[in-house]
Amino acid sequence: MKPPFSYVPLMPVFIALASGILFSLLPGGIYIGIVLWVLLLALLLLKKPVYSALTVGVALGWSTMFVARPPDISAFSTASHDHRLRLIAIVNDITETPSGRRLDITVDKMGVDSVTKPGNVRHFDITLYLGSLFPAISPGDIISCSPFFFERNRSVDLPDTGNMFQSIEKPAAFADEGEVTVIGRSHSLLFILLGVRDWLVDRLYTGTLSPSTANLLAAVLLGDSTMIDSTRRASFSASGLAHLLALSGAHVAVIIMILSVVIMPLQLARRESAGYVVLVVMLWIYVLMTGFSVSVVRAVIMATFVAGAYIFNRRRSSMNSLFAAAILILVFNPTALFEVSFQLSFLAAASILLLMSGFMSFTGRNRVVITVVKLIALPVAAMAGTWALSVYYFGIFPLLFLLSSIPASLIMTLMLAIGAVYLAFAVIGIDVGFIAWILNALDRLLSWIIEMTTSVPWGIVDNIYLPPLAVILFTLVPVALAAWFWRRRVVWAIATVCLIASGIAVTRLSLIPVGDELYITTEKNHTNVVTRRDHEMRLYTTARQSQLPSIIELCETRYKRYMSRRECDTITGFTIESYPAVLYWNGHTIAVIADNDYIRDDDSRSKSPDYILVCRGFRGDILTLVSELSPRATVILSNDLNRRRHDRYLSELTAASIPVYSVRRDGCFRL
Repeated sequence: MKPPFSYVPLMPVFIALASGILFSLLPGGIYIGIVLWVLLLALLLLKKPVYSALTVGVALGWSTMFVARPPDISAFSTASHDHRLRLIAIVNDITETPSGRRLDITVDKMGVDSVTKPGNVRHFDITLYLGSLFPAISPGDIISCSPFFFERNRSVDLPDTGNMFQSIEKPAAFADEGEVTVIGRSHSLLFILLGVRDWLVDRLYTGTLSPSTANLLAAVLLGDSTMIDSTRRASFSASGLAHLLALSGAHVAVIIMILSVVIMPLQLARRESAGYVVLVVMLWIYVLMTGFSVSVVRAVIMATFVAGAYIFNRRRSSMNSLFAAAILILVFNPTALFEVSFQLSFLAAASILLLMSGFMSFTGRNRVVITVVKLIALPVAAMAGTWALSVYYFGIFPLLFLLSSIPASLIMTLMLAIGAVYLAFAVIGIDVGFIAWILNALDRLLSWIIEMTTSVPWGIVDNIYLPPLAVILFTLVPVALAAWFWRRRVVWAIATVCLIASGIAVTRLSLIPVGDELYITTEKNHTNVVTRRDHEMRLYTTARQSQLPSIIELCETRYKRYMSRRECDTITGFTIESYPAVLYWNGHTIAVIADNDYIRDDDSRSKSPDYILVCRGFRGDILTLVSELSPRATVILSNDLNRRRHDRYLSELTAASIPVYSVRRDGCFRL
C-alpha cells in the first residue's frame, strides 16, 4: 500500500488558519494584513519553510475573513437619513416566525433608494424580517426591496450573557410586504436541488406517516427541520440527543450504507474505483440538496479522502482528513469558525478519533465485548469532547445520556434506512402502509425513551455555569487522556486529573452567590427592568399582561448564563400598569414614564425621583417633564422610544446640561 496523501500534519496549519481569522477581528484593518504578508515575504527570503508555511496559513485566514465580513451599511446610506436602501438579493432560506418571516438573503446589488439605481456590490449576507406571509417567496427567488436597516439588540444586555466565540452577525433589516417584489429566479444547481428536496419532503407528508414521524424524517433524512416544534427540540436537547435532529457524520454514515447498495453492481463487476467515484459524486449532491450543513460537509470531505485513499491505494489518516476538512470549510466560509455547529461537530469527531482506539485497547478479542464497548465508547468519546462547550452554550448536562444515546442511535439508524426505502416507494407514488407503520412505531419508541430519561428528577443537571477558561481546560482533557492511552506514562494521567481539578476550581471560584444588581435592558418593543437581590430575580416590564409569560420565558433563555453564575433558578415577572410607576432600589428612586399623564397622585416620593426612565408612549415636552418631576434627576432614554423622538430628546437634554443616559446609544443601564 502506498503512503498517505501527505505526511505533513495538518493540525498546525488549521491552528494557523484559525489564528488568522481571529486576527482579522482585531482593530487595525488592512494594516494587519499588510504586516502578515510582509512577514511572509521576509520568511521566504530567509528560507524558513516551516515558519513560512504557518505564516501562509495565518495570512490566508486573515485574508479570507477580511473579504467575508459584511460591509458597513452606513457607508452606503449616508445620503439617506432613514438608512433605506434599494437592494436586489437572492433568497437562501426562509423561516416562519410568530410575527412573520425571517429571510436569509445574499445581496447582489444595492444603492440609496430614489437617488441612484442599485449598483453591483461585493456579495454579502443579511437577515431580512418581513412582518407578513405575503408575497409568496421561496428559496432561490430574486427579490427587490427597500428595507430599513437597524442595529441588532446587543447580545450582552447583562453580564455573562455574551459567548466566548461571538459570531460575526449579519446585518439585519425589516421590510413591509408592499416593499418586497419577486423579480426573478436563480437557476443555480444549489436551488434546483433544494427544490428537489422540497418535493421529496412533500412526498413524506402525502402518505400514511404520522405528522411527528414525517417531521422527524424530513429533518434527519433530508435536512429540513422547519417543522420540528420547539417542545420536541427541547426534549431532544434535555436527553442529550440534540445531535440526532441535525445532519451529522452518523447520518452520513447511514447514507453511505444506503448508497452502497446503488453502487453494488459496479463492485460486483470489479469496478471498485468507479463505484467510489459514483459514491463521492452522490454524496456531494446530497450535500447540496441538504443545504451545506457544516457537519455534513465535514463528514463528506472526510469520506471523500477515504474514498480517494481506496482509489489510489493509499493509507488513510483520519486525523489529517479531519483537519483537511476543517481547513477547506474555513477557506470557503471563515465565519463558520464562530458557529456552534462547526465547533461541536469537529470537537466530537476529534474526540472520537483520539479516544476510541484507547477505549478499545481494553476489550481483548471477544467479539461480544468489542461490540458492547463500541456502543458505549462512541457516545462517551463524543461527549467527552463536546460536553463543556455544550454546557457553556446551553447550560444543561444530561446525566442519563448513555441510557438514551445508545438505543436512540440504533433506532435512528433503523429509521434512516427504512425511511429511505419508504421515500423511494413514495417517489414513484406507492405508499407502503406496513413500512409507514414500522416508522411510526419507531418514532413512538424514540419519544418514549426521551420521555423516560428526561422525566427522572435527577436525570438532568440544569443551570450550569462554565467560564471560558474552564471550557478550555475541560476540552483539553480528551487530549491528555488520549496521550495516556498511547504512551501509558503517569505524567499524562496526572495531567488529566489536574485539568479536571483546575476546571472545577475555576468554575467554583467564578460563581457570584450574593449581591444586588439592577439593569435596564436594550429591548426595542418595550422597556424591561431586571433586578437581582442575592438569588432572587425580578422583571418589571411596560409590556401588556398577556405578553408577560412569553417575555419571562425569553429572558430566562437569554439570561441563562447570567442566572446560572448567580445561582438564580427563575425570574418573577411584573407589569408596570400605573404611571408614573415608581421603583425603589437601594435608596434610589426611578420614575417610569410611559405616557403623557405623568402626575397622577400626591405621593411625594414620586415627585423627586433620582432617575426618570422615559419609555415609548411619552410624547410630551421632555424639559417640562424634568422640571415638574425632579430638575436634579438623571434622565434615562429607553431603547423602545421612536428613533427621531429619542434623538430630539437627547439633543434637548444635552443642550440644557441635564444628565442623560441613552440605552440606545450606550447600551444596558446598570444601577
